Amino acid sequence: MRSYDLFELVRLLDVQPDKQRRSGLSDTSSKRRGGPVCDAVWQESSSSAHQFLVLRCADGNLLLRLDPCAGGVDGDSQECVRLKQLKWFVSPQRAICSMVLDPRAEWLACGCRDASIALVPVYSLMTGRSTRLSQFPSDDITLIQPMDERAAPTRLVWWETMGARSIIISASAAGELVFTDLLLRRDVTKTSIHCVVSSMKLLFNSKLSTTHLLIGASDGRWYRMLLEFDSHDLALSHGFDIIADSGEVVGPECAQAVDNILHRVDVQEPFLPKLMQIPTGASVTVQERGNQTFMAVHSMTNNTLQLFDADVDLQGKPLYMYNLVSSTCDLCVTDLMMFALQQQRQLPARTASMDLSESVRGLSSSWSPVSITEAEGEPEPPPASFLNILSMQFASPGGRLSPPARGTATSELAVQRFQFPNGELPLALYACAPQSAGMGESPLMSYNGAVAPASPAMSTAPSRLPGCIIVTTRGLYHCMQKNDPEYMFLDLLNGSNCDTTDADCLGVMMKLDVCKLYQVAADEKLQDGHVDEAMKYFLLSKCSHISLVNRLASSKHMDAALDYLRKVVKSDTTGPGSKQLSDLLFVCYLHQLLSCKSDSDQYSKLLARLSRFLTDNFNYDPVEAMMTLADHGLVDLVLEISHARGLVADGFELLLQRCHLEIPASSCKSIISFGGARGLASYQDGVFLRCLQPSTVLQFVLADLDKLSSHVTLLNTLLPRLEHLSLLRLARVLDPSRSVIRPLLAKNKPKLVRHDSSSSLQSMSSFSSLFSDSSFSQQEVRRTTGESYVELFLAVLLLLRKRRAVDNVSETAFIMSGIDEEISRHLARQRSESIGSRRKRKTQSSLTHSKQQVSQLVACGELHAAAVSSGALYTWGKTKYGRLGHGDIIEEEGRTPPFRVEILHMHGIQVLSVDCGCEHTVALCQDGVYAWGSSDYGQLGLGDRNRRTRPSVIGELTDKNIRSIVCGQYHCIALSRDHRVYTWGWGVHGQLGLGSCEDSVVPVRVTKLDRYRVKSVSAGYGHSAVLSHNGVMLTFGNSQYGQLGLGDNLKQSTPQPVEALEREKVAHIACGNFFTVAITEHGDIYQWGRNLLATHRGQLKAYVRSRQNVAELIHSNNTVPHMIQCGFEGRVKQVVCGSCHGLLLTESCHLYAWGANDFGELGLGSKNNQMTPKLVSVLNDRRIVSMAAGDQFSVALDHFGEVWVWGRGETGQLGIEANRFPTNCTDIEEPLPLHGLSQTNSAISQSSGLSVSPSGFAINTSDTEDDHDVDFDLPELATFGGVPYGDQALKICLEHLRGYYSVLRFLRLCVDWQQWQTAADMCDLLQLWPLALDSRLEHLSTCKLSKAEMQNEVQILFEKYLSNVLADAVDSALDHELLTELILALVSFWHKSSLPPSNLEAALRRHLAVLAEPLSYLIVSDVTMVSASVTENAEKTVRFKAAYKMLKELSSSFHLQVVGQTVMQVTSTGPMSLAASAMKTRPVLDPLTLRSAPFSAPGRNMEQSLWNDILQHLSKNLQQNPSINVPPSALDTALLSNAGMPSSLTSSSSTSSSYGSRGSSLFGSRRSNMSSPVSTGHDVCVLGKLPAIGFSLTFKIVLLFCCNSQLKKKEKSVKALNATWM
Repeated sequence: MRSYDLFELVRLLDVQPDKQRRSGLSDTSSKRRGGPVCDAVWQESSSSAHQFLVLRCADGNLLLRLDPCAGGVDGDSQECVRLKQLKWFVSPQRAICSMVLDPRAEWLACGCRDASIALVPVYSLMTGRSTRLSQFPSDDITLIQPMDERAAPTRLVWWETMGARSIIISASAAGELVFTDLLLRRDVTKTSIHCVVSSMKLLFNSKLSTTHLLIGASDGRWYRMLLEFDSHDLALSHGFDIIADSGEVVGPECAQAVDNILHRVDVQEPFLPKLMQIPTGASVTVQERGNQTFMAVHSMTNNTLQLFDADVDLQGKPLYMYNLVSSTCDLCVTDLMMFALQQQRQLPARTASMDLSESVRGLSSSWSPVSITEAEGEPEPPPASFLNILSMQFASPGGRLSPPARGTATSELAVQRFQFPNGELPLALYACAPQSAGMGESPLMSYNGAVAPASPAMSTAPSRLPGCIIVTTRGLYHCMQKNDPEYMFLDLLNGSNCDTTDADCLGVMMKLDVCKLYQVAADEKLQDGHVDEAMKYFLLSKCSHISLVNRLASSKHMDAALDYLRKVVKSDTTGPGSKQLSDLLFVCYLHQLLSCKSDSDQYSKLLARLSRFLTDNFNYDPVEAMMTLADHGLVDLVLEISHARGLVADGFELLLQRCHLEIPASSCKSIISFGGARGLASYQDGVFLRCLQPSTVLQFVLADLDKLSSHVTLLNTLLPRLEHLSLLRLARVLDPSRSVIRPLLAKNKPKLVRHDSSSSLQSMSSFSSLFSDSSFSQQEVRRTTGESYVELFLAVLLLLRKRRAVDNVSETAFIMSGIDEEISRHLARQRSESIGSRRKRKTQSSLTHSKQQVSQLVACGELHAAAVSSGALYTWGKTKYGRLGHGDIIEEEGRTPPFRVEILHMHGIQVLSVDCGCEHTVALCQDGVYAWGSSDYGQLGLGDRNRRTRPSVIGELTDKNIRSIVCGQYHCIALSRDHRVYTWGWGVHGQLGLGSCEDSVVPVRVTKLDRYRVKSVSAGYGHSAVLSHNGVMLTFGNSQYGQLGLGDNLKQSTPQPVEALEREKVAHIACGNFFTVAITEHGDIYQWGRNLLATHRGQLKAYVRSRQNVAELIHSNNTVPHMIQCGFEGRVKQVVCGSCHGLLLTESCHLYAWGANDFGELGLGSKNNQMTPKLVSVLNDRRIVSMAAGDQFSVALDHFGEVWVWGRGETGQLGIEANRFPTNCTDIEEPLPLHGLSQTNSAISQSSGLSVSPSGFAINTSDTEDDHDVDFDLPELATFGGVPYGDQALKICLEHLRGYYSVLRFLRLCVDWQQWQTAADMCDLLQLWPLALDSRLEHLSTCKLSKAEMQNEVQILFEKYLSNVLADAVDSALDHELLTELILALVSFWHKSSLPPSNLEAALRRHLAVLAEPLSYLIVSDVTMVSASVTENAEKTVRFKAAYKMLKELSSSFHLQVVGQTVMQVTSTGPMSLAASAMKTRPVLDPLTLRSAPFSAPGRNMEQSLWNDILQHLSKNLQQNPSINVPPSALDTALLSNAGMPSSLTSSSSTSSSYGSRGSSLFGSRRSNMSSPVSTGHDVCVLGKLPAIGFSLTFKIVLLFCCNSQLKKKEKSVKALNATWM
């Protein structure tokens, strides 16, 4: 074994021999005369204040040495070592035979040859201080004479009793043991062992408060003698008497607590010496190790040391055993080291003795030892003396070093070895305290001669090792610590070239904190840049991974830290520190990423690495990670974490708080890919969508078509900003000619009611009316969902048309396949199947079980349960392994009442169905299948075996269109709508049906079942069963109890038909733990597998009493299906099985139970077993709709949404309060309602698409709803007209979709986007001719035409729409208002375009026959008053002003032609048409408001007279005076005076002052020369017969035209007349 330089041997005192003294050597402080040392005693005070050494020299004198201890309590620590020589009595009778120091190292007791005891106050003599025994003089020797004759004492022992009595025990050569009380100065008792006593030791047991005396005889025998004890039980157990201080014998119950040998004059039991059984040649010593005292047996024959407990005999096994160096004569034991003295006889040799000048400090160079005995001739070599330092660890047989065989070299066992000078023999060996307790000042702790520096990594002080004091015949030695073992350990590592063997041995030997030392060494290596060596030391230090990484990071070795963390995190995914490691790795990744932003390539690589870590690792804290990433603006990674950890809402909220509203495009793609589009689009009313690019918003919207209606408004806003390709993509989705949008339209078909809104548009005079609120009725404002889709599609087509016209976009070879593929990917996650391929639902009077699918709204595991309520999932029971899905908010070991699974609720995930395994749960939701809990066998299907405490989506089933999920003990089965079966999880029994017995961590399709059209599945503990549409049942998996029903007990790894049921058509199946149940279409119940009553020990015993053959009970008729009797009527709707019981539900909603009933799981009100199904009467009127059976408990859901539980409830699986259980029982024998869940009928239907049938049970209506479609009879719009969604497609959509969109909104959109052609097409479709003309003209204004071309185009358009108006009036009266609007459109555009008025006159003259009356209305209407009447419509005012100005520029002849034509129309048909049109826009005439015009000339002309007469007659009561009398001369004069008036309109002669029934006509009487076409043929005043309002308008027209020249002079009168008549 390697030698470690831990200690050094220092010579503290040199006692010179006489002949050296005679040679004239000088006397120093370290040398004292007196001859060789004969005896020595050493004692450390009980208060550790000082140490005292007494040497008895050959001359009989005493040498005293006092050494203060550092840190002593009496202040001696600052004093130096004191030496004193004490001269002894010269008388031979007073010669000292034996010595002993008291425990306080203050008094010395010497046994003299005359048997007297001399007490020497050594401490007082050295220090002058008082001592404890104040009864004795402190400056002189006190002699205590013996009471009788006795032999000289050979050994003395100072005994301090528990009663503080000082007793000297002296042993003589005759074997006498005398106990002398120092205070009494007399002997108190004595005994004898009848042999020479060579050694005595006190043994004190602090545990039992006993004191023994170990006595060694010269013949090698050893005795053990009890001195005192403190235990009544000890006396009682040994059956001896107890003597009081008075000497009276008392019983144990009356005795004092302490009894000792001093109470007896004659020593009796139990204080008699007892012979100890020790090996021959062995010696017994008392050793202290730590705070424990041992009896040490040193066998010189075997060279071993055995340590025994102080309170046992030596006959048992030792507590410790150590190997020793041969020829060991004395030893002392410390905690870590053993100091052993060895003497070996040497053969005569001429070689000089070993020079120890370097190994033993303090030797005089002039001193040379001589042999003690000399013979004549060559002297005999003295025995060689050694001090061997042994490791307690390596000296033990169980240590790293094996026990040395006899003859083994001592160097292989000793850690360090010192040799004393020849002739110097060791006399005594004493263990001393570490360093400060040494005799003399300690050297500075160092290694290899250098002072050990204080390492900053060393948080604790270096170890201080105890040493020993050796007294030899020549002096005094101190073996003391030389080097710190910690620094020696580090130095060994530095010089070992990474060989740690020696350092490890040192660490084990000294019980060093090796891990911390390796960390210090690693830190030093890191500072020097030796990363590989540092990593080796870090691994050896077993420091935490976090500490290692922190040290690497703090020393700027990030690459090494990352490499190490990656390895650790990959290898340790479930350890206690895996979360912290993952958090640390995340921080390292992020630090490395942020430090290289300038290098784009490296940044991309590191970003991808961090992204992989965040998605693959599930141990880091996701919330903290998201917050950190959000602080650094890494939005992509925040969203990745939120998806991977099911914290989508938290991620969005965090981004909103940090104002990161602009989500990168890459993140948007990932959000869409993992199905998070709905969450982002709906969060905070779409706050994120509004901050995205339009194309990105479109991607989100198209990814979730079910929520398209909520984004229509946003899409309408973003349409102008969408790119052309995005518009085509949106059009492709909204295309009503395809099957993409039709499912959504079909869903809203009741709202898509065709309504003809054109009737409300007939009154629209212009596009200005589109922007007035009055143009919208309440029905038109409330847009339905179907309308919004259609209108959005039309808006897309309209914008595409605009883009093509403006940007010249052309798609001559447009390919839609790419867009179709993208849309298909989005719809694959949302559509269960194509609506066009669904069968029409057939209305049936009776609902049969073959066409119903009952959703599993309640489920039971082994120790937990779940229920679906209002689309939310509630779980309760045992929380271990995260099976409840509540995350980290619930403690790992515990139980909970029903709590909602918040992660699903927060994301708005509707749960349709749920099932529970032993330690996991699976939920079927609207957007996929979620799983959580234990995954030791991969039963979660997430690709690994890591447990999940929150729901995680099973990615492999995302596009599989799953319709039902069932769980076995540790495996799962999923059934898709296309009748495919998928299995995963535990597969050792072949229960996955994949042809092997391997586990599967992801869902795998069972291809063997593809040809069976499976309609239902079930799973047990280790087997599975499926049922096809034609009633064939197949099973696979474990068949230990025959649960497969195949007639044997062999497992099957592929589905096998149950041949015993091949003649039956099975309707329902269910698997228990080790049995299976099938119900046929006729209602027969078959069962096979393990007998339900043999499942539990208590049930088996009860049943065996009636059946003697137990084997028959368990195994008879269980490998093939056998029918069980049932006493109920009605068809079975559902059957479920638990561990040892079954439940079935009939169509009448009655629940039956059978099987074992140890815990009341049948719900029958007792714990009696039930062989056949029996009605659960408590639930008879509850109309049960769903049920589940677990491990000795059951759950059911009734029609009213209330959950019922019963059975075993010790782990909280029933979810009910403790106060609802019976006293001292956790079992419920009758169903109890479970509180804390939603209890409404609507909750059932909303959560899973269920409705309640007339018979009372829930039916899944999601598959049986109407599969009707919306057919618009449209061609393929993507290719119609040669341009994808071009003009032709828009026109046909406007026609075929009419009634499914709001015309007003569409026309508004056309005006906003200035799509006049489309607006015209829309108006043409609705026969809104004035609006259509307006649109055409607006479009014409955008064309680059010359004035001549424009005039020509305008005339063509006007004639076209005028002909349309006239064509509409063939079967009805001509609508003069439409004509007025046409004229307004024409004239205002003519004026705006600055076209010549003459051409306008020509265009109007062509159709003056039909335009005269509306033209008259426009011409005579005062523009000021018209403006006042249409102030709410500024555009119409502008149009009217423009038309008025334009008409004023026309010639007088044209005006007269209009008047003439109007007069003819009025004469022939009456002015009622124009009056009726005016009635719509003007109030009824109020006669009281008429005012006369102020004319001030007595000689007024004819026009003035006529005007005043009109006003005078109008001011009268019109009802009494319906006629107006006008002098004919005045009227004729007025008419003739107007230049340009046609002669045909003048009157030749008429003399009548009154135009009544006999008066002549205003425009001509009946005469032959009258050629006017408007002659009535009657001599009747037409004006007099008109109503007031009709008269006023007609007459005003005539008056204004006839008095055109004078009209301007009477402006005020005209205005007053207009103000009254308008």
